[in-house]
Amino acid sequence: MSRREAPPAPPVHENTIASPATWEGEALDMLAHDLRNALAPIVTALDLLHLQGPDHPIVAQAGRLIRRQADVLARLADHLGSVARHADPGAAPRAGRRQARGRYQVLVIDDNRDAADSLAALLEAQGHAVRVAYDGPAAVTALEAATPDVCLLDLDLPGMSGYEVAARLRQKPGLIETRLVALTGYDGEADRQQTRLQGFDAYLVKPVDLAGLQALFARLAQ
Repeated sequence: MSRREAPPAPPVHENTIASPATWEGEALDMLAHDLRNALAPIVTALDLLHLQGPDHPIVAQAGRLIRRQADVLARLADHLGSVARHADPGAAPRAGRRQARGRYQVLVIDDNRDAADSLAALLEAQGHAVRVAYDGPAAVTALEAATPDVCLLDLDLPGMSGYEVAARLRQKPGLIETRLVALTGYDGEADRQQTRLQGFDAYLVKPVDLAGLQALFARLAQ
């Protein structure tokens, strides 16, 4: 799983008063991102469990327990993100053709393998045809091999960022109709605005659950 290095503490020089607000905001924002990233496969696995046998008493009980704990962690991530935005409100953003019956060719790109694989499994359970790539170069290769209808793209990839992959995609005439969806643990307005400027069609904050995916594809179908 890709993880950003924590920003260094602000240096204190003679004749300079260093404010910690920016550093604290970035640190909290990064913590919220990592928490959401860890939650992603848990929430997706829970939805898969529910699809397999929601009426079984043990499955239902385990599902309720996992869901409650996931909701607690998700609220914590949202709170951390909110605190981060208040700590540094001026922070800069970080660095398709529809098939019949609403079924799509989907490419999932995420270096968190558990998150990518569980999300792919959930999408397949909904009838979509899914391929997975775990880094930027593999994503570019996958995009050149076959044109997806929808690309779910993690922004924080190693080696080649999600923004760079998006730029490669938008440069190819054959991919102009592919719907590009940002997939990230960051929930700041600056990040959302940056994805809009970079040509993304939608923005999903991890962890993404079944309801969130269904809402996304309903919007894309319009």
